[in-house]
Amino acid sequence: MRLQFKPYGIMRHHQLFRLAIALPLLAIRGTAETPPLASPPILMTPVVVYGGDYRVLPGAASLNILTDDPIPGDARTTTRDLTARAPNLMVLDGNNNRMPRFSVRGWRENNFTTGDPAVGIYLDDVPCADLYSRSLLLHDVESIEFIRGPQGTLYGAGGPGGVINITSRQPGDAWHGNAGFTYGSYDQKTGDLAVRGPVVADQLTLGVAGVYGTRDGFVKNLVNGRRLDTQETLAGRLQLHWTPSDPWTFSLLASGQQFNDGFVPTFNPGRDRNFFRVARDYPGHVDTETWNLAFKAAWHGEAVQVTSVTSYRSWRQDLAQDFDFTSGYDFLAPPSPANPFPTIGFSRPDLGQWTQEVRVRSRNPDAALQWNAGIFGNWSETRVASGRTVAIPFNGTDHSTTRARQEAETYALFGEATYSLGEKFDLIGGLRLTRDNREMSRGRSGVNWLDPRFPLGPFAQPRYRVEDDFSALQPKFGVAYHFQPECVWYATVTAGYQSGGFNASNDTAAQSGFDPARSWHYETGVRTLWLDQKLELNASLFFTDTDDYQVYRLSASDPAQAWMLNADRVTAWGAELEVIARPSDALTLSLLAGYTDAEFNRFYDARNGRSFNGRIVNFVPEFTVALGATYQIWKGLYARADLVGVGRYYLDEDNSAAQNAYALLQARVGYAHGNFEMFVFGQNLLDEKYASNALDFRPASGLILQPGDPLCLGVGISAKF
Repeated sequence: MRLQFKPYGIMRHHQLFRLAIALPLLAIRGTAETPPLASPPILMTPVVVYGGDYRVLPGAASLNILTDDPIPGDARTTTRDLTARAPNLMVLDGNNNRMPRFSVRGWRENNFTTGDPAVGIYLDDVPCADLYSRSLLLHDVESIEFIRGPQGTLYGAGGPGGVINITSRQPGDAWHGNAGFTYGSYDQKTGDLAVRGPVVADQLTLGVAGVYGTRDGFVKNLVNGRRLDTQETLAGRLQLHWTPSDPWTFSLLASGQQFNDGFVPTFNPGRDRNFFRVARDYPGHVDTETWNLAFKAAWHGEAVQVTSVTSYRSWRQDLAQDFDFTSGYDFLAPPSPANPFPTIGFSRPDLGQWTQEVRVRSRNPDAALQWNAGIFGNWSETRVASGRTVAIPFNGTDHSTTRARQEAETYALFGEATYSLGEKFDLIGGLRLTRDNREMSRGRSGVNWLDPRFPLGPFAQPRYRVEDDFSALQPKFGVAYHFQPECVWYATVTAGYQSGGFNASNDTAAQSGFDPARSWHYETGVRTLWLDQKLELNASLFFTDTDDYQVYRLSASDPAQAWMLNADRVTAWGAELEVIARPSDALTLSLLAGYTDAEFNRFYDARNGRSFNGRIVNFVPEFTVALGATYQIWKGLYARADLVGVGRYYLDEDNSAAQNAYALLQARVGYAHGNFEMFVFGQNLLDEKYASNALDFRPASGLILQPGDPLCLGVGISAKF
């Protein structure tokens, strides 16, 4: 039997008809002298000049760029709001909304505490090479670049699904800045401020940016009538650039984020009234803190550019939640999946990470040979204390804690080159050599608080230590044919890789390890410009064949326990279409559409004796579509709308429960004059009820859903100075 959760407003397929109805709702751009939103850029340049840095990105690259306020709405935009900003891209909540997980082209991240990311993220050339600290506030952002497919030959911290590169606004040779404030539903208040400029002319520049926001919760606790999921956000960034002489530039980058949140929104279909009306006996909290420090040195020669980035990242979180997902225990009824013992789960991870990356790139865009090469090192330590407290009637309180320390070392050499054979043909080749070391020590303890002298036998486990090495050789081959001056066909074959590692949830060393995922990615497509660059049309087909695909499974009996295991073989194929039309200076229309079919070809879970052969990979939507329109009405009056559709996807490996297709409509209308702008905005205007993630604790607690944000309206002002 397949659960569809239809009573809770999750869309059926036929409801996508609303996409066509909403399309005429055009978004509108501001005046020519003060545009509030930037037009999509031209993507055909063989070598992208990006913040003064030459990148080897041939026309064969599956590249999307979002610039200057990529999503209509308020300043609280984070990486979790990037769903469908590129074809086949969806961002899921993790075990809370401060740990986003990416799903792209059949690769999806549903793991919490172990494994490597499927999608790499860079912020100002600093890699976020972990699964924890990627909930980045997109404030004061210059551009967001997303390159799809394995990128191990271009970046030190790449991923088999792609790389997202975020660049903040950089200080220049004149002082300028911007400030803004928004107010919206649920008493949402956000303010941001940024100032940039020269401290010493032609030598030293400074940039400072910050954002602060608060919001009441979306979820009401029926036990006491209070809002559960309140949020408070504080973030800041400092940039210091020193140019002592013409070829040299040194940069110091420092940033921090702090999130103080309440209850992680969860919905128990068997017990709760709806997504935003639940009954919980423990309110819970999620406090998260991230710090980044980086030193960047760059030498800009006539033929090459050398860049070195040394960075340190710190991330810690304190989470405590109601893990029985109920309002309490009924002492008159026997324990059952609908009546579990009151349980509080907790997790306190602490991550410290050092990275060193050196890249060398060619700088002559007219040369036949374009190339890049680099070395990369990553050293990290993660300490996690997690567990649960269970109130057992007439037996006191049982407490179990798992303490684990994960150490990871990664070393890589990588490079890629494109050679032009005349004006028509390009040959593409690349290679990456990676070596990983993974080490884990772990133990588990438990206490019965009625008699603390005696540990609980089922909870207590001896401490053990495991270590292993993994390596990979990843080649890349490709060819591109320029059949018109601004039209190119390409075909590439690229190897992908995710390191193996260890599960902190496993009680024995023999069961703790999982293997690396290794894949071959095949892609062909066209990237074209027509009508004097007024129409951009790109299309692609891809196929990925993966051995030892990594799957994160939850314990049905213990929400605090989960582990990574390998599916022997997974295949994924799909298609993507990008259309950007500019019929006039005042109007821009866009369509981004993707289709993915990902299947577990061979997957046997030895822990429970289940086979999932032939099942669709969960958390991979069958399609994504994004319709956007901007229109400049008259003398600074503008409007903009984005309609994002996400196709049906399964919530579990057995394909017994699914989230049906849904659509999210966002819009912004405002007036811009000179350096001043005021606007109104709306998010999820169709008020869709949908699950942004699911936790499968059946049969103990059921299938627990994490709802997406409801309809929100707001107003805002901004100014440049």
